[in-house]
Amino acid sequence: VLLKGFLNIENTTLNLAGYQLPKWSSKTKFHGTKIDTDTNIFVAENQNLNIKGKLNYGKKPFADLDLISNTIYFNDLLTLSKAILNSLHINNNLAQINANGYFLSNAHFKTNFKKVKSKGAIVVRNGKLENPVTGLAFDKINANLIFLKDTMKIVDTHAYINNNLAT
Repeated sequence: VLLKGFLNIENTTLNLAGYQLPKWSSKTKFHGTKIDTDTNIFVAENQNLNIKGKLNYGKKPFADLDLISNTIYFNDLLTLSKAILNSLHINNNLAQINANGYFLSNAHFKTNFKKVKSKGAIVVRNGKLENPVTGLAFDKINANLIFLKDTMKIVDTHAYINNNLAT
């Protein structure tokens, strides 16, 4: 599929099953199989993920992307996920799940899908996903994903499953 043109969305908001999203924007250009994007997605007020970079899905695929966010809370991601699924009338049990904690990201990825060059970090703090109906709980999730050159280091990372340290 070859695409040519652009798609600019400015100050747009959606109401998904009663959940009002903050305004967001996206500037995307299409050049055949290449895409340039600068998209700023808001999960909730003052919680956004900026995805900026280039993609090619043609004969020589590549991605060169920056993923930058401020603090994004898992509970707000869960609320957004429920709203999306409910808007699409997809049956789900997300109302049974509780979420806490947050993540931050400031990372750059460049790949030809054979080799990866990266830098930056994605950090998770005080993460928790719990389903009281099933009794399953992932708790005390803390993760530090450090990207440097062509490696990803996972340091000072742990999670508990039903109060047992996951090893």
